[in-house]
Amino acid sequence: MITLAGGASRVDLALPRPSGTVPIRIRGGASEVSVRRPLGVAVRVIAHGGFRKLQVDGESIEATDENPIESPDYVGAVDRYELEVADGADRFVLAAEPS
Repeated sequence: MITLAGGASRVDLALPRPSGTVPIRIRGGASEVSVRRPLGVAVRVIAHGGFRKLQVDGESIEATDENPIESPDYVGAVDRYELEVADGADRFVLAAEPS
């Protein structure tokens, strides 16, 4: 599990390939949050609180605890990330990139 707590101006997190389901919790608000995962790694995003811009893999989305966003392969994936973001941010971006 990865947990980031407390306010920050900018958070940039580059993730390695996961082993199993890896929960990531980002709490405490930040002006700008950027999370990069390896291309082809499944992810689920749950958001609590307000976000001016929430973007996953190049698409602006609205994710909430009632309406999480999942990559198409999330349910069947053994190795994946479960990302929960709380307390808002001005901008949150999750992207996949070649490893």
